[in-house]
Amino acid sequence: MAEVQRTGGILSGEKPYTAEVWYRLEVVTYSHLDEWENVYFDRPQVSWREYEVVKTTPKGVWVTLTYFGEKRFILRDAKKRFACPTKAEAKESFIFRKKRHIKILTAQLKEAQEALRVGEKAQA
Repeated sequence: MAEVQRTGGILSGEKPYTAEVWYRLEVVTYSHLDEWENVYFDRPQVSWREYEVVKTTPKGVWVTLTYFGEKRFILRDAKKRFACPTKAEAKESFIFRKKRHIKILTAQLKEAQEALRVGEKAQA
């Protein structure tokens, strides 16, 4: 499991501690408008998200999602996990998610194309 060295606040007098971190790979694409309101997309960029483990249980871990303390439980042995204990597993999970995403969108495209074909043949 990956660990990140964190330090306590200077004024608090806390000693440095080691926190367990889980990872999620995401690819983000930013867009912007020009003065004529045309939309432009930048190149997709890799983004590694790190989630600090706040509690460990025999079955999984609780991680913090936001600075506001929102938490999420992740099963250790689940086939699909929101985040993974290593970057290699997170990359593998990302690839699986995107392949599944492509399958779903391909099926939706085929359905839309078939609906269009049937609709164009319909008599008015």
